[in-house]
Amino acid sequence: RELDDGTTRVVEIEKGRHVGTTYNRVILVEDVVTTAASSVEAIDALARNGAYVQDVFAVTDREQGGTHRLFERGVRLRSLFTFRQLLDHYHASGHIDRMKYEECLAYHAANS
Repeated sequence: RELDDGTTRVVEIEKGRHVGTTYNRVILVEDVVTTAASSVEAIDALARNGAYVQDVFAVTDREQGGTHRLFERGVRLRSLFTFRQLLDHYHASGHIDRMKYEECLAYHAANS
């Protein structure tokens, strides 16, 4: 069990419920992945406790390096949406105008 008072991150793992298994497979679920720094921190905490993360599932991939960072660790990032998909949807549906769309693209490019 680990506790990080900064974000109240708690890792609890109940070990060895499967016969013949020497490790536990874990799916990590995130709301948003940007650089994957918090995912990597959680993966490391889980690994210290005998768990193995093969996949991270996220609602949104902000497409700012997280996929590559996780790939380097042998972990796949699977997301429901990417930043670009959401931005395209909001623009196509009229929720944001062309100017805001281009502003968001420029900001994303400058910060990726």
